[in-house]
Amino acid sequence: MSLFDELRRQEPGLNDRQVLSVACRRLVRETRLHPPINPLALMGLRGIVGVEASRLAQLGCLVQLGNGRSVIHVRAQDHPIRQRFTIFHEIAHTLLPGYSGTQEFRCVENSKQPKEQLSNHAAAELLFPGLFFEGDLAWAGLTTKGLELLARRYQASLEATAIHAVDHWSSPAMCVVAKQPPLTTATLGSSDRPSLVVSYVHRQGVWPEAVNAYAILRSGVLEQTLAADARIDGTLTLNNDNQEQATRLRLSAKAYPFRTGGRRQNRVIALLTSA
Repeated sequence: MSLFDELRRQEPGLNDRQVLSVACRRLVRETRLHPPINPLALMGLRGIVGVEASRLAQLGCLVQLGNGRSVIHVRAQDHPIRQRFTIFHEIAHTLLPGYSGTQEFRCVENSKQPKEQLSNHAAAELLFPGLFFEGDLAWAGLTTKGLELLARRYQASLEATAIHAVDHWSSPAMCVVAKQPPLTTATLGSSDRPSLVVSYVHRQGVWPEAVNAYAILRSGVLEQTLAADARIDGTLTLNNDNQEQATRLRLSAKAYPFRTGGRRQNRVIALLTSA
């Protein structure tokens, strides 16, 4: 019987995501690991004998070798931090209900396939084990400064850390990631750069209808963060369309440029909670 099936029998009221969370906590506890979690110890428990960097179209895959053994392949051109999440993702595949030891692919980061979403959930639970993360988040706080501290401690990307922090914050919380299109030959040397556009928003809890990523973008505070190249921590007031009611939010935002395809791209990460 698989670990998942065993836990499902013990806790029949839990859904698949909750069962996976319990399974991940058990694995981390049994291996006595501390952040940053070393995936090699977890791989050994799941019959995975190694990791190889390969020229892949996909982010990664889990290849069966026979006799219950498998090997993880990660995309060679990816940053080590992205490869690290891919490794946890492939480990997570072995925990899924009905896992049969077949070859698994991690094709895209934001896949809507239920199996991939469950694997991403379990990967995050292994990367940010709740035994440690919840206390660390309470200490660091849901701010960009706290985000940087947590990302370093868990050797994770800023965006993955922000999403997990929002999910585990004690009150309604939101992460907004806005990006500026990368510089091209046409825009190099020009002061007329394209504006920020919302890449995605991740939230948990109940929010007023007027509070959304596009309203935050229209407020200009994210453009201000990018222009000032400085951290902004303060209060943001959003008005609804009829101006009869305003919503006050605590905001922490900072620009985090990165490179993609050899080109610099500007990005702002904003974390919001109710004031």
